[in-house]
Amino acid sequence: MVVYTIVRNGATESWHSLIWLKRLIPILLLAAAVTGGVRYRDYRKQQEIQTAKNNARIVAHVWFAQTKFRNNPERFINYRDSILSATGFSSKEIEMYLSTYREKPEQYLEFTKWVDYYVDSLCKLQEQYYNKEKPDTVSGSS
Repeated sequence: MVVYTIVRNGATESWHSLIWLKRLIPILLLAAAVTGGVRYRDYRKQQEIQTAKNNARIVAHVWFAQTKFRNNPERFINYRDSILSATGFSSKEIEMYLSTYREKPEQYLEFTKWVDYYVDSLCKLQEQYYNKEKPDTVSGSS
């Protein structure tokens, strides 16, 4: 039987007396695997959130444009296609994304929250644009 020895500070120590190291290695490997799994799950969740945000922003712009050009459908289609081409999407890709959530509405909630947020933001921007404070010429203050 071969016995490996480790020299530590001039004293020799048998490999067999380092049994704690043998027991610690599986625990460390298990901890590394669990940590990796948790990090991967968090990474995938962040990717899903980012995808939902990007798609929600695009859908909000298209919906907002639909209300803006509701009396001019040809202009809306041109505007929609320009939005989609600028973002690298097609209307079929957006439709496929939306169809994946039709069977799982609980997963659709994150997307709808972001669409709501972006539509509200666009409405506020439009309101600010059209309702800019005009200078008060009656009271004489400038």
